[in-house]
Amino acid sequence: MDSSHISHGCDTGQICQVLHHFLSGLPEAPLEPTLFRAFFECCFLASRGESSAHCTTATARAKRGELSSGEVGRIKIARILFCLMPDADADALTYLLTVFTLLARPVYEDGGSHASGSGADVQGSHEKRPLTNFGDIARSFGWDVCAPRDAVGYLASIRMLGLVDTSESRLNDPSQVPLMVKERAEATVQHMSRQVLWWLLCYWSEIRFWRDDHRLLEPSRVPTVSRDSPANAEGT
Repeated sequence: MDSSHISHGCDTGQICQVLHHFLSGLPEAPLEPTLFRAFFECCFLASRGESSAHCTTATARAKRGELSSGEVGRIKIARILFCLMPDADADALTYLLTVFTLLARPVYEDGGSHASGSGADVQGSHEKRPLTNFGDIARSFGWDVCAPRDAVGYLASIRMLGLVDTSESRLNDPSQVPLMVKERAEATVQHMSRQVLWWLLCYWSEIRFWRDDHRLLEPSRVPTVSRDSPANAEGT
């Protein structure tokens, strides 16, 4: 996929449709469930002291060497987590995040560009195009890219279903889990996944160099996570 083709906004709608169709057919999200909580807590939640506007300027501030020590630390954590992923998952996420950052910076027909904003239209020489930003991308693709598919089982495994019945018998038989519990769990995981994807997009200009860290590690000492590993709270 040619980056110039994407950046000029030629077929962004079709690109998004193809990605949605492909990702929705996967049995599990590209972001391994065992590492999902680590990204959520160590990266997104740890950034809550920063304003959203501050995070979205990370790319520009990184070029000027103005990232805070906290931001640099969280970027290092994210890069390490990429190193812990199975190669196929890490490569898929790298590809998707690179495409998303291009989609979030459309170049309009009048030659202008815009990397932020959420609802305004930009008047080009021939037509208006909706602005696309990291929030738009995260809302659209958060679940597909980051969310564990079994929301009830995942939240129960990390003890985040304290207000509902999470008895072993119910969780082992999906038909016994009340619809309200499923809907609440899916809404919670969807919200978390959007926040994780948004954070990754904000700092992707620096996280994308994770392979440099991977080369510094001895292969025999990199404990990559298996898809069969349970999403255990203590394991993240």
